[in-house]
Amino acid sequence: MTNKIFSYIILILFCLIGFSSNLTAQSIYTYSGIVTDSTSAESVPYASVFVAGTTIGTTTDIEGRFTLKSETPLQTITFAFIGYKDKTIKIRHEGLVGNIRLVPDNMLQEVVVKRQRVHYRRKNNPAVTLVKRILEKKDSLDPRNADFFHNRCYTKQTLGMTNIDDMIERRRARGKDVSALESSADTSEATGAVYIPLFLEEQISDNTHTGKRKVQNDVIATKSTTIIEVIPEEAFSTLMADAAQEINIYDNDFRLLFTDFTSPIAKYGTAYYHYYITDTIKNYNNEGRDYIKVNFAPALKENFGFVGHMLVAKDSSYGVRHIDMKLTENSRINFVQAMRIWQDFEETEKGYWTLTNSTLAMEGNPLESAQRIKGLFAKIERYYSPTEFTKQEDIATKSNSSSEDDWDSLLPDNVPEEAMKNIDSLKAKAYSNKMMRFANFSARTILDGYIPVGGIKKPWLHIGPIFSIISTNHLEGPRVLLGAQTGTGLSSRWFAAGYAAYGFRDEKLKYMGEAEYSFLDKEKSRFEFPRRSIRASYTFDCDMPGNRFTRSRQGNLLGSFRWENPNQFAYFRRSEITHTYEFENGISYSLSVRHNTEEAADELEYRHNKTYELVDKFKTTDFSVEISFTPVEYHQIGLTRYTLTNQHPHISLTFSGASEKIWSDYSYNRVELCYDQRFSLAPIGYLDVFAKGGKVFQKVPYPLLFMPATNLSYFVSSESFYLMSNMEFINDQYCSLELKHCLDGWLLSRIPLINKLKLREFWSFRMLYGGVSDENNPRVNTNDETLFILPENSRILSDEKKPYMEASIGLYNILKIFQVEVVRRITYLDFDENYPNAHPNKWGIRFGTKITF
Repeated sequence: MTNKIFSYIILILFCLIGFSSNLTAQSIYTYSGIVTDSTSAESVPYASVFVAGTTIGTTTDIEGRFTLKSETPLQTITFAFIGYKDKTIKIRHEGLVGNIRLVPDNMLQEVVVKRQRVHYRRKNNPAVTLVKRILEKKDSLDPRNADFFHNRCYTKQTLGMTNIDDMIERRRARGKDVSALESSADTSEATGAVYIPLFLEEQISDNTHTGKRKVQNDVIATKSTTIIEVIPEEAFSTLMADAAQEINIYDNDFRLLFTDFTSPIAKYGTAYYHYYITDTIKNYNNEGRDYIKVNFAPALKENFGFVGHMLVAKDSSYGVRHIDMKLTENSRINFVQAMRIWQDFEETEKGYWTLTNSTLAMEGNPLESAQRIKGLFAKIERYYSPTEFTKQEDIATKSNSSSEDDWDSLLPDNVPEEAMKNIDSLKAKAYSNKMMRFANFSARTILDGYIPVGGIKKPWLHIGPIFSIISTNHLEGPRVLLGAQTGTGLSSRWFAAGYAAYGFRDEKLKYMGEAEYSFLDKEKSRFEFPRRSIRASYTFDCDMPGNRFTRSRQGNLLGSFRWENPNQFAYFRRSEITHTYEFENGISYSLSVRHNTEEAADELEYRHNKTYELVDKFKTTDFSVEISFTPVEYHQIGLTRYTLTNQHPHISLTFSGASEKIWSDYSYNRVELCYDQRFSLAPIGYLDVFAKGGKVFQKVPYPLLFMPATNLSYFVSSESFYLMSNMEFINDQYCSLELKHCLDGWLLSRIPLINKLKLREFWSFRMLYGGVSDENNPRVNTNDETLFILPENSRILSDEKKPYMEASIGLYNILKIFQVEVVRRITYLDFDENYPNAHPNKWGIRFGTKITF
């Protein structure tokens, strides 16, 4: 899901390029940027910025940023500071000056020597010794090892659009005025680029720790605004918070941009990083304490890591007072051109070193080398109140009040005075812009797969699914489908959905109708969390019998391109009533009653095992209970529910049964257990695990047994077997396992020339083990009239007592979008005379898309 929501943001970014061309600028000549040290990338505060031979000039602020205004266009600007060489740059146009890198006068030779260093020694290296002292003290430095602590946190999140200077210049030349743009513009700490905010949020929360190294975060007040109406503000907020989670350097790894990075003070940090002592700072910030400056960089340039420095107390505490680090220039992270993180700590009476403030700034572009293409800037600032280690009553004062007095009273004392920038005028301009409205409409349509009718935020109707309008299969030939579902613009509790489809070969009309009542009011969609509803539906359609066991959508256009064109289908008429109830803690249950009538179609035949008589149709009435546990946070964007991370287990247990006494031709009980989870294997990527198992307890014909989900198309899909034919294996008891290990380029990045392509590798393995008991095996139980004759190409795993297995290797991040996978079947390779219609494919290739950082 993370990839989908990230794709959503990228899509909107491209659309915003069109929108941004209609923004205009003011008539004052303004030049802004940031001045940094060329060797350490640290900002240079109080540097002189002036125009030679004039009285025009200013100085950089504490963060190295500057803004220079002039009544006339400037040709050059000079930058100077003690200890650095003066630098004069030519000005092409007003606006962005960029990142001005000053070269130290007295350190130039030293920098060259460091770059020429060949041998790095860990043994007898004072920097490594110092870091080992920090590692020995980590437990006494990390406040999460205390029995209790509490502090208040102010968080400000900003998402903006960069590279707007050319657009400003063009609009000024046309004499257009956008004062809203001027008042909203700011400068990126990552590169010095000028940006305008698209989303802003301020949040005040209470952090409470009560043991087990876990910190509870309670949000007590929030203010936010956005000019991208297609994505809800809370989804923007959570996406940024999840992509740039709160960083704790005491952890061995921390997660940024959905990627695990190794901390500079990880327990294995001395093997992952190189350390250098570069300076000793006396009486830092007049605190009466000396600190040792330690620079660090990844030992291997291919590693995910940071380059920067930290200030370590020059005493027995070995506390980290300050850390400043940036992403390495040759980082394999997609779309991100620059990232910088800086944090400050203070020592408490308990001896723990706690955060006082933390800032993360990063800048990206869908085309990293195209500086004129609009990009994204993201910044997350956090300021913390002094940490208390004694429990107090009523720590959190929850407030939804918008009163500025209430808001100010909740803020920690060390929050800067500047308030949230006002982008209301820019927001109004965007909403009145036709290109922006079209961008929102297009993004919503493509990502939802439905065309919204009646507005973006609360459509009253959704027409689609557009990717299933045209498809083809062996039974129907060309198939056309038209569907729709109502939205919250019509009702917040009552919903309806349906479709009609027609196959030109079988000349039959298929249809579905559904009505749903929600016990909770819905803001965006009937699918939003928590779902507590009852729904009823009736469907007449066709499908391959095995597809009932997959969650993948069938009948779409891409699925029509297959390596095998199956000719065994069934028509079904299904009436269903379902009650779903989701709890806030991630537990949910679903109760359903389903009456199904099924009829073989195309070249599939249902015949009695004993008499060989043709079975016209059979019916079942199925009662089922599903209980699931998914401890993740859901976010609704349009019709789609997203989870921003899946490093939590998802477990579901389903029990279903039918009785011949209740509108059913057969009696049976079925149970199935599913489990999936992602595991971090930093620094070598992550592992996805998906496991299933099930059993049918009574005697039933094979259409009611388990048939593995198969992927017969040339495109990737999850939870299915790639080289298994339709209905090739049938089971009344089974277990399956799917593993997928994405190495995130850990191996390919170490191969010269290949590493320039920034490809990423993965491998996967899929296995099925099971069989059919003698009770349900028509080839053993030949005189039983209940059972159906198995299809000629169907095998039984238990006959050969070995599992079905297949494995694949693949590449993704091809042009940052595409992936390709080569699949090899491992078992059941040879032709078997007992199954003359089974012709296994040993090799296969699958294609797909995957957009990730």
